[in-house]
Amino acid sequence: MTGKIREKNILLAGCFLAILLLLSGMVSVRGDAEAKKYTVTFVNPAGKSNRDYRALALEVADGEKITFPKVPVSEGYAAWGWSLERKAKSPSYAEGMTIEIHEDTEFYAVWKKLPSYQITFHNNSGTEEGDAYKALDRTVYRNKKLRFPKVPEEEGFEGLGWSTRKSAETAEYLPGDKLKISRDMVFYAVQKKKITVVLHQNSGEIWQSIVLEKGADYILPEMENPPGYTMLGWSETAGKDSNPDYEPGESLKDLDESIELYAVLFDRNTEEDLTAEELLQSSENSYGQVIFVGDSRFNRMEKVLENLGEEKLTENMKFISQNGAGLSWLKEEGYQELLNSLGDASQTILNKKTAVIFNLGVNELEIPYQFVMYMRSIAPDLEKRNCELFYMSVNPVNFEMIVRLGQNVPRTEAAVQKFNEVIQSGLCTGEDCQYRYLDACSFLVREGYSTDVNKNGTDTGVDDGLHYTSRTSKRIFRYCMEEISRG
Repeated sequence: MTGKIREKNILLAGCFLAILLLLSGMVSVRGDAEAKKYTVTFVNPAGKSNRDYRALALEVADGEKITFPKVPVSEGYAAWGWSLERKAKSPSYAEGMTIEIHEDTEFYAVWKKLPSYQITFHNNSGTEEGDAYKALDRTVYRNKKLRFPKVPEEEGFEGLGWSTRKSAETAEYLPGDKLKISRDMVFYAVQKKKITVVLHQNSGEIWQSIVLEKGADYILPEMENPPGYTMLGWSETAGKDSNPDYEPGESLKDLDESIELYAVLFDRNTEEDLTAEELLQSSENSYGQVIFVGDSRFNRMEKVLENLGEEKLTENMKFISQNGAGLSWLKEEGYQELLNSLGDASQTILNKKTAVIFNLGVNELEIPYQFVMYMRSIAPDLEKRNCELFYMSVNPVNFEMIVRLGQNVPRTEAAVQKFNEVIQSGLCTGEDCQYRYLDACSFLVREGYSTDVNKNGTDTGVDDGLHYTSRTSKRIFRYCMEEISRG
């Protein structure tokens, strides 16, 4: 028994030892397998690396498969694949292929040089390229797109884009557009001539310079009245004090050349100050009476005349006016007051005609056609009452001064001109016209005038750009009286 037990123990010990040796071997085999790691790197055809290539590097186990990545390329080349050879003529592996890795491995990119095309830029006529255009020339490779640059700046021109035709006026390609290139190409600049309107002070100093497209329209602006002066308009001659070539608000049409204009400034100190005697002489006429119907401008004219203290001047005249008056006032109050002044049509007609001068619209420049319609409607009844009818223009304003003084209703010079055009053509033109047009606006712009708040017929020295000084009001009165007497 003892011997058998010993043999059994020896056998068990041997088995145990074998198991230990086996286990020891397994651990050793597993440790060797874990230690077998390989590095896979990618480089360009010359074997150089950068961030793009370094980002592709891998570490894999022995026998593990990798998938070939996309080949980074430089401009002018197409990605072809990968090779184990430096500067290989053709690839051994393509993007997306898989292989097993059993050692550290470096793969070289294989590129294929693309055909290139020369892109040249010229001026509009193609007569010369010029340094600015040469700087735009470039090489573009097949399958790549050209992004069109801006047209180089040339004095007096605005760059629009590019064309494949010389002297083109319409751009085929705008700056920023892209075009796929498949051949050598030449592009010609497409430009539009720029027009410059240079506005000068009366003395010649530049006030504004405006760049426009050829053929554009331009509305001439107003300029604030300098102290003691009235800005009348614009002239091609510097230093003028009257008779401008262009009025503020006037539109220069279809400009095809640059133009320089100078402000025309009227010196208010030179304005004629008419006496009561001079006004009496100029007011002599064949009418039985003269009635002025209008807004604040006539209202203040009346006060200026009253301040002269000459009763004979206004004894056969009547002013029917109200500050801020417009068409609604005329319909609701002014016209009835006019009829009352004329008397009943059935009564004895005056031996002499009555001259009725209307001056409304500056407060409602936006509705000239409504004025025309209403004035036409009342004309027959007034003519039956032995009236001769006149409509005086809305006279000039200075928009900048009106805004500066904070008026609630800014009036523009262009709106005044438009209103006057409608009145003149709608009421005072043609064989059957019912009114005679008194163009005091053109008279004042040509000869000069002055503006002042002047609420009571006395000048304040505050220029509101809307109402007139006593001197100007007297001159407007004389103008009206002389014009209606012309017959």
